[in-house]
Parts: sequence; structure tokens; C-alpha cells
Amino acid sequence: ILEKIDFTKSINHKQTENIIFEELSRSGFQNILIENVKQGIQRIINAPLGKAINNLKLENVRPQDKISELKFDLSLSTNNRKINSLDIANIFRCFPADHFLENYHDDVAKLNIYGHGFLTGSIDLVLPDSNDINKAKWWVIDWKSNWLGNQLEHESQPKCGPLDYSKKKMYLEMIRHHYPLQAFLYLVALHRFLDWRLPNYSPEKHLGGYSYIFLRGIPSHQEIENNVGAQYIPGVITEKAPLKALMKLNKLIQNGMI
Repeated sequence: ILEKIDFTKSINHKQTENIIFEELSRSGFQNILIENVKQGIQRIINAPLGKAINNLKLENVRPQDKISELKFDLSLSTNNRKINSLDIANIFRCFPADHFLENYHDDVAKLNIYGHGFLTGSIDLVLPDSNDINKAKWWVIDWKSNWLGNQLEHESQPKCGPLDYSKKKMYLEMIRHHYPLQAFLYLVALHRFLDWRLPNYSPEKHLGGYSYIFLRGIPSHQEIENNVGAQYIPGVITEKAPLKALMKLNKLIQNGMI
């Protein structure tokens, strides 16, 4: 649904409703869920994505400016030198002590990565943070449906909502599933795409970063209004692109060495 709808149109627009209806039917869900889905989508497109991305809201992103499901193929080490976990882990040693990724390199080092060939994937959404395409920075958006709510046996109805998506819990979930590594790979793919398609491309000027949106954790518009000035929005992790580290990863992927 999020891939197909026009974020700038009203959630009650006939085109939007038809897309929701079609996708619910395709997945075998009852039509009575349409209003629930509309409410969830309204939360997602109305949420500010953070200071790093100038508090951009998806409802302000024009359909002609966004790219959904951007597919990519990354050739791993064109000189046949195998890429390994330790080389990748060393790239993640760049984060300061107060950053949630300060020790993430230890987790990456434990992965079983050793090989070459092709890495294929697709990015949920790519968008600019401004309508002026020549001045905009471009961002990776990734949808996550992870359940961080309670699952206690005595609960007849397990609950999951914004209160369950504290920054600490989201950071732990990011690390547990290696989403930072995923985000880095997506940003390398975006870097190469922009270098190919955007005139006068410069990573410093045009590569923004990533925003991971935990769909179940986004607050309502009223909840956001009641917490104006809050340090973060539940359900949203947005980080600027660490350019030096990304360029090292780009080089590692291309050559098998930094």
C-alpha cells in the first residue's frame, strides 16, 4: 500500500481507498479493516521524520519525486578478493562513545561473511528532502513492522503502540537485526545510483542518510502535537549518512579491500 499511494492525496481520496481495498482483498483481509488501515497510514505520512531530515513529513513528498522499491545489484569485489566480516566491522569503528553504534563493530565481526559475487536487493523508498531536486539531499526510507509490544501470557489482547517504541528499544532492535549494516548497504547503492543519474552529484551535497520507520510505533497527530519539542518521535530512527565510513564500504565492496 505504501508503495502505491500518493502521499499528498487525502487518505479519503477515492484512488487511495481503491488501493487499500485492492491490497486487502489480495491478501485475504476483510474490508472492514479499511478504516484501521487508513488511520495507520495517516499516522505514518503525518509524522515528522526528525531534525536530521528537517522534520520532513511524507505527506509533503510529491509522487514524481519519490522512488519506490529501488532495485540494485552490487558486484562484490571485482578483483575476486573475498570480502569478510572483519573488514566490514572495521568500517563501523568510526562512531563516538555516545552513539548507539559505538560497539556495533563487535556484532558485525561475528557475522559469517566471506565471499564475492553479487548482492541484490531493493530499497523500500528513496526520496529528496526538498522539492528543489538540485539542492535536495536524498534519503533511504525503510518500513519495519517489528512488534516491540508486550506478549505477556496473562494479557488476553497483546498490546503494541508508541509507548513501546522508545529510542533505546528501537536502537536495540536495529542492532539485533543488523539494520545498520543493511542501511549502509542501501546508502552505498543509493550513492552509486545518484552518481549515475544526478547531474553534478556530490555525496557531501546530495547524500542524506536513512530513516527506519517502525510502523506499529508511530503516534497519532494529536499525540505528536501534545509532545511538541520531544527529542524523538516514537517509531522513527533517522540518521545522517556517515560519509567517510560509507565511502570506505563502497571501496571495500568494489575492490575487496580499503
